[in-house]
Amino acid sequence: SFQMDKTGTVTSVIDGSTFTLNNGETIKLAEIITPASGEAGFESSRSYLANMIQGKTILLDVDSLIVSDQGEFLCVAYLDYNTTHYENINKAMVENHYAAPTSTHTTEFNPSTWIWFVAKEIATPTPTTIAATPTTNPSASPTPFSGPSPSVTPDISQPTATPTQTTTQPEDTTEQSQTWIIIVAIAGVAAIVVIVLILIKRK
Repeated sequence: SFQMDKTGTVTSVIDGSTFTLNNGETIKLAEIITPASGEAGFESSRSYLANMIQGKTILLDVDSLIVSDQGEFLCVAYLDYNTTHYENINKAMVENHYAAPTSTHTTEFNPSTWIWFVAKEIATPTPTTIAATPTTNPSASPTPFSGPSPSVTPDISQPTATPTQTTTQPEDTTEQSQTWIIIVAIAGVAAIVVIVLILIKRK
């Protein structure tokens, strides 16, 4: 992507890096060097640029550090290449050997980061907020909070402690046992006494 600051139609091409627009402004392609008038390669460089942009509408990313140099706007220029891409004109001049990138950069632009064909940004539609229809279970009862409904099933992962029932011996049962022991003892003693008395009488 790039920042588009200006647009205009090219009315004339002065050399391999300079041209004019229909509004009278002179544009200088930033950070490239092309042959000057009288130097070898001047005419071929100028002709290549003219064939590419003459009479066409171009998009300009204007340098923010040096807005103009001797009345010329320093820019990276783009041509509407097709439905999906823009062509970087500065880069095209370098790639086709009609210009050379500068070794020192005096503008905000850096030729090493240029892309020859820049993809057009696809407009992202504003998302439409659609209220989602919640999926409800007819058998489920609504809860007054947004969190998950608490489970009504006890957690069986931790066994419930079974209360220990202490079996106590009833006191009356213990007393009854003791009474029977005493009765049996008395009966035994009585039987012995009776036997002794019988033996005495026989004598």
